[in-house]
Amino acid sequence: MRNLFLAVGALVLLSLSCGTRHNQIKPAQLPTDSATVTQSIFYHTYSGYGKLAGTKTTNLVARFSGIIQIQVKKKPVYKKGEVIYVLSGRDVDQRRIELMAAVKSARAEFQLAKGQLERRKKLKSEEFVSKESWQKLERNFEVTKQNLKKTESDLKYFKEMIQFRAPYNGILSGLAVSQGDYVTAGTKIGQILGFARWKLVGTYYGNHLELVGSGRIQISLNDSVQTTGSVLLLSPSIQPNTGGHLLWIQLDSIGTEITPGSFVKYELRYAPYRARAVPEEALVREGKNYFVVTVNNGRFKNQSVTVGRGNGGLQELISGPPVGTKIITKSAFEYFYKNLEQTMGVQD
Repeated sequence: MRNLFLAVGALVLLSLSCGTRHNQIKPAQLPTDSATVTQSIFYHTYSGYGKLAGTKTTNLVARFSGIIQIQVKKKPVYKKGEVIYVLSGRDVDQRRIELMAAVKSARAEFQLAKGQLERRKKLKSEEFVSKESWQKLERNFEVTKQNLKKTESDLKYFKEMIQFRAPYNGILSGLAVSQGDYVTAGTKIGQILGFARWKLVGTYYGNHLELVGSGRIQISLNDSVQTTGSVLLLSPSIQPNTGGHLLWIQLDSIGTEITPGSFVKYELRYAPYRARAVPEEALVREGKNYFVVTVNNGRFKNQSVTVGRGNGGLQELISGPPVGTKIITKSAFEYFYKNLEQTMGVQD
């Protein structure tokens, strides 16, 4: 008899315990938010590692012999027209003196010829100067004029030769000389790489036909730099050394946070498409399976779904409830397991 009373008591306690748990997670007492299944834009994605290189590159070569003075900057970034280096020294100074003297002499000869021509212009109009003499004066004036133009041009070209200005906004790369070195004409100094002409070089293992036809591509570099670009080259054949396709993507401006020659982690977003979507917080994961909790006339139901890609807090639904279906977001986890308990008969 005593054992019978103990068994009955245990059953009563178990019933009370289950009832208490039922009251704690009763749906009516849970805070809820809801949303509806919508349609949104998603992208095909691909991640990998690659290297940044320049597609618009100018080699810096010394065009005259001299001592190099580099315009050193903390970040080797130069705007178009900004001086990158200047050459100086005895050879440079001597050549500059010679050219300036030639300009001074040519200018004096030109002024003399010009004065002679102007003084005889009135005499010519009154026919006091012969035709032959006048033509000689005109020829001398033209010769001195052309000589002046040439010497001025030579001086200007020399000044351009002993300094290098950035041809476009870019970054100085591969500097091969040190400040104050003596360089001879033809010495390679470095490269200037244009910002708007950088490319990402990597290996692509996805569907290369899909990527080529995608148009503009959204690109993330090192999880921090966001830009766009387009495919410059995607080899149709697989590279024997990697097993993938050689990929070049021309990048739009990426600022100065990453320099050419750097190895980067990248993510590509391309070929956008529309698909059903739910907020990520509406998904309940159980093992490898995903569920949502739908709401219809105050009744809650667990429904299995197949998820695809994510985008901005939304998750693609490959299979699941149709567009417009109301689903639980806040407290979805509690509602899911409450429905599960009812299905299993735990509360009965």
